[in-house]
Amino acid sequence: MGAGVHALLVGILLATFAGAAGAAELQLFDAHSHSARGLNLEEVIARMDTPGVKKIVLFARRQGTDEEILELHARHPERVVPAIGFQNPGWLKQLPAFLDEVEAKLKSGRFRWMGELLLRHYGVPELKAADYDISPERGLLKRVLDLSAQYGVPLTIHHEAEPGNVEAFRGALSGNPDALVVWAHWCGRSIPEVARAFLREFPNLSCDLGASDPGRRYGREKNPLIGKTGTLEPGWKAVIEAFPERFLAAIDAVDPGHYAQYAEWVRVLRTALAGLPPDVSRRVASENAERLLARWKGARTTR
Repeated sequence: MGAGVHALLVGILLATFAGAAGAAELQLFDAHSHSARGLNLEEVIARMDTPGVKKIVLFARRQGTDEEILELHARHPERVVPAIGFQNPGWLKQLPAFLDEVEAKLKSGRFRWMGELLLRHYGVPELKAADYDISPERGLLKRVLDLSAQYGVPLTIHHEAEPGNVEAFRGALSGNPDALVVWAHWCGRSIPEVARAFLREFPNLSCDLGASDPGRRYGREKNPLIGKTGTLEPGWKAVIEAFPERFLAAIDAVDPGHYAQYAEWVRVLRTALAGLPPDVSRRVASENAERLLARWKGARTTR
């Protein structure tokens, strides 16, 4: 083996070890996972402990409740961010009275996030998750965006970015650019160029990286964030580096089966983020979510 080849191999090995070490050191804030009926929430804390996830935002779904998450937060105030869940009949059936309940919860000051609000969503039979196609132009979304801006509470939205629906989403965001919207699943699993355009146009828009493990399956596959080699796809890496304060680490664990894989999904995301410049990877891993939480405007008294 020539000296040049040997030096190249040594360099590759050192870079690999450095990347692994960098991944292991990243503090992770999971800005998007779920509770559900039948899920032992204390087990969620145990699943976080194994890979060293410091904090989690939990959205209730499938008959899970906001109150259960509040109780978990009371036991683990530094680990659990209580959220107002939107995967329930109140939102999915577009009932205006549901938003009265949401506003009352925000006034209480006990909740610090909202979501996961579904607009365009592909059904996932394995999760008993149905198809939804709620137009961004519906009036209820405008009120939720107004509440996000009024209370300084982030709102995580699931909306698949595709030709035919992305302009309506742009119109909704334009109606209240002060809303703290987190566009789930790397900007609706859009193509990087669409994400770049939205992030440039809306300074308060962020995107989470939930469910980005290459082994995860959706109702329809498209535009992966992480390649089969475990590294960020080049187009997405460039967008994240261009907007380093606008992306949030997230896992999107949904049920007990998902939490059984939680540590592995955390490892995959950490490894991918370690390929970013160190200051960017730290921001995405935890600092950006903490910054969003710090924008909370506090509890409001009822007049």
